[in-house]
Amino acid sequence: MFGVSFGELIIIGLVGLVVFGPEKLPELARSCGNFMAKFNQALESVQQEFHKGLEEAEVAAEDPTQHGGSGGV
Repeated sequence: MFGVSFGELIIIGLVGLVVFGPEKLPELARSCGNFMAKFNQALESVQQEFHKGLEEAEVAAEDPTQHGGSGGV
């Protein structure tokens, strides 16, 4: 996923368990999961807008008269 092996994930989990304790760790994991989901949705939205703008720019470059261009007059 991010270049992290399974053994490294185990160590990260154990450190999290020691630092935050068994009561807070599930809540922290849930919060991180929610944050990642919202971040991915925002990223996808930005990518869609970027591709939409890129496609509109390509269409405008192919036919300059279509989007209010003067057509060189």
